[in-house]
Amino acid sequence: METYTSGRPNSDPLPLPVAVCEPTRELMTGTARIRLQEQPFRILQLLLARPGAVVTRMELRDRLWPNGTFVDFEHSLNAAIKRLRAVLGDDARAPRFIETLPRRGYRWVGATIPAVEQTETLARPVAGHIQIIWS
Repeated sequence: METYTSGRPNSDPLPLPVAVCEPTRELMTGTARIRLQEQPFRILQLLLARPGAVVTRMELRDRLWPNGTFVDFEHSLNAAIKRLRAVLGDDARAPRFIETLPRRGYRWVGATIPAVEQTETLARPVAGHIQIIWS
């Protein structure tokens, strides 16, 4: 079963445990695979690389839209964060995963477990956690 971010409602939290698979830009839970768009996935990568630390809006701008890219940065970043939250079933007012620091940036507040190179199945799933799978 595949689900895309545009079809996932905000109020439906993602069932945990979840694995993040970098090569395919997917979140996997059980047999469901949720493919993320490029920008929301890159934001997720940056947040998961430094859980608990602030990823500034300027850092996100520099990573997602390099010099010479003309885009309405504020609108584009807000839309990408909104799509990522929709997939995770997160709420900005009561965050389980992504905390907003107004005018500064975002912080990953969810529980994570790094997992080593595995892409087919979840490695030892732990309830209430998101696993990170890199290949």
